[in-house]
Amino acid sequence: MSHAKLLQEEFIKLFLTRCTKIVHLDFPYCPRGIENIYLSSSLSHLCELHCDTITSSEFFFELSKTCHKIQRLYISTCDDDIEGLATLIKVQHELQFVYLRSDDSQGVQNERIGEALAIQANTLMHVRFCGQICIPYNAFYSFINLKRLELELFEEIDARLSDAAYFPKLKVLEIKYNKLTPFEVYTNLIGKTEGTLVRIHWNYINTPPTTLSLRKYIQTVINNCPNLEFVTIWYQDSILDDLKQLLISSLKLKGLKIIFYCTSDIDKLFNLLADKAPLSLTILCLDEVNYYHNSLLSIENLDKLLKMWIDRPPLLLYIWSQLRQSLELLKVMDGYLNDDVLNDFDYLYSLDCVEVIRKSWEIEIPYGYI
Repeated sequence: MSHAKLLQEEFIKLFLTRCTKIVHLDFPYCPRGIENIYLSSSLSHLCELHCDTITSSEFFFELSKTCHKIQRLYISTCDDDIEGLATLIKVQHELQFVYLRSDDSQGVQNERIGEALAIQANTLMHVRFCGQICIPYNAFYSFINLKRLELELFEEIDARLSDAAYFPKLKVLEIKYNKLTPFEVYTNLIGKTEGTLVRIHWNYINTPPTTLSLRKYIQTVINNCPNLEFVTIWYQDSILDDLKQLLISSLKLKGLKIIFYCTSDIDKLFNLLADKAPLSLTILCLDEVNYYHNSLLSIENLDKLLKMWIDRPPLLLYIWSQLRQSLELLKVMDGYLNDDVLNDFDYLYSLDCVEVIRKSWEIEIPYGYI
């Protein structure tokens, strides 16, 4: 081992044994022999821990003797069901957020970690899975007080999820990526909430297989989400009346993401938005998933929309389409920015990139990049 690595290891050991109060712990790797050093009582104040299942189980056993106040737990590699980490999770008194990432292509079911998290179901409010849901489904179902669920998955969620899962207090459903799970799974999940959802947002998700399934999704949102502030929809002309109902009924709606996946009459849609959207709507994201084909968006129809928006509160407008190459569109948008019709304009595919939106989406537990 290089002198630099040895020096880094010694520094980490000194940090853990000599600091008087540690509230955040995150180091790039676990030094050799760390399980054998005395961990001072300073770690009794630990609130946030970043770790992985590559780390020695003994290290987590040592942590569990003094660390009982962890609120935020990030497990960047969760491919092994190590007993020490499960023990550490079990002894927490107020665990509120957990991030679990597993890229194991064989699939993993960390039963001990899942059981430990189920013990924390009363306090657990925010869960994010990346890669796959790497704990048993029955442990996942136990999170009945969940307020925020984020998924970024390369696996198909078992369709039984929508039958067994019940998250009545869910406020935020965010699908970062999940192209395999049937669209109806999420529709059913939304339908079992109890009026608490304020945001339904996705970047990449399976396309609705039929017009009927898309209409069912919108009607489910209308009937179950009276406090809705942001929603994502797939759009085609046949759902224009359903969208009208959604706009009229969603009195608190602040943001709307529309994904175009087939040929549509954009002018009809824009007329509806200008006429029926609540005045609270100030965020509009237009995403052409088939932007490599002929663009549905044009400078002309965007210009018409913004002319109709002049007497409304200023808009944050974000698009993802072939138009991102257009200098002419930028000139048109600059004019509306100068006239305060727009508060912001950009080309992007994820609203996570917009700091002002990301901050406004913070709820009980702060939102952050992982």
